[in-house]
This record gives sequence, structure tokens and C-alpha cells, in this order.
Amino acid sequence: LDNYQLYIIDKTRNLVPEGLLGELLIAGEGVGRGYLNRPDLTAEKFITYNGQKAYRSGDLVRWAIDPRDGSKQIEFLGRIDNQVKLRGLRIALGEIENRVAAFKGIKQVCVDVKEVGGGQNLVCYYTVDKDAIVFEPSLKEWVAETLAAFMVPEIFVQLDEMPLTPNGKVNRRKLPLPEVAV
Repeated sequence: LDNYQLYIIDKTRNLVPEGLLGELLIAGEGVGRGYLNRPDLTAEKFITYNGQKAYRSGDLVRWAIDPRDGSKQIEFLGRIDNQVKLRGLRIALGEIENRVAAFKGIKQVCVDVKEVGGGQNLVCYYTVDKDAIVFEPSLKEWVAETLAAFMVPEIFVQLDEMPLTPNGKVNRRKLPLPEVAV
């Protein structure tokens, strides 16, 4: 993109290495000045980075190499600021998605709250890298190692591909309803 710079940063605003997850930061001449009549949101989302005005997108991304031509691509994995309230507890879905995405072989992740068996449950949808095999019990244990029990999804659903919107973000409305609780 002409006159724009794209960065992937962690929570402390440091650049993340290739392959690791972070937030997409867009800087450059075309970045707006802020939100109209919303100084609070402007201060949160529009920052100075490397001496430039930059926009914190809230998109969870990582640098990836396109296997077709070896070019560097940005892979969108979800949102970092997507929070829900479940059973009286506030849960940052992006935090769960970050943990799942760090599991070897995981390509894309989306965690959502779905009605299953008469109750609201955390459901983790994921795709895997070509030729990768991911065992759900191992994945669930991996998530439980660092997240509180209430943040561990009850259901994991492996998809062949993640449903996307025209701009490449996960289309949560088109995620399948899980047949069954585990």
C-alpha cells in the first residue's frame, strides 16, 4: 500500500517476529485523525508509532509466507478486542484465540459463544495447516495450561475452511452450529 506502513505489535507495542500473533497497526499519510466527537476512542485507537500517526485496528494477525510464491502476507485470525459476558464473567475471546493459534498446526481460529444443549457455551472453531493433525484433547489441554477454566472452550470444531467476509475477516454468522457438546 502506497504511503502506508503495516506493523504487527504485541500488547507492549513491540514488533512481533514473523509467525507470532499480534495486533495490526496501520501507519502513514492516509491514517485519519480520529473519531468524530469521541476523544476517548480516538486516544485508544490512534497512537503515535515510529513518529507517525497510527491506527490500532484490533485485528489479530501474523506475518506468513505465501507457499505459492514466497511473498510475505498478513494472515487475519480474528479480533483481539472481542469480549463477551458468559455466566457473569467477562471473557476476551481474542485471548483464547491467541492461545489456540499458538498450538502447532493451527492455521485459523475463531472462538464464539453459541447456544448448545440449552445453554450458552464457548465454541472454538479452527482450521489446520496442510498435512497437520491436531488432536482435540491435546488442544484443550494446551489451552487449559495457561487460561482460567472458565475461558477454556467446551466444544472444539475443526473446519475445512473458515467462513470469511469479503474483506477477509471471519464471518461469525456463517460459523456452523455444533451438533454436540463434548
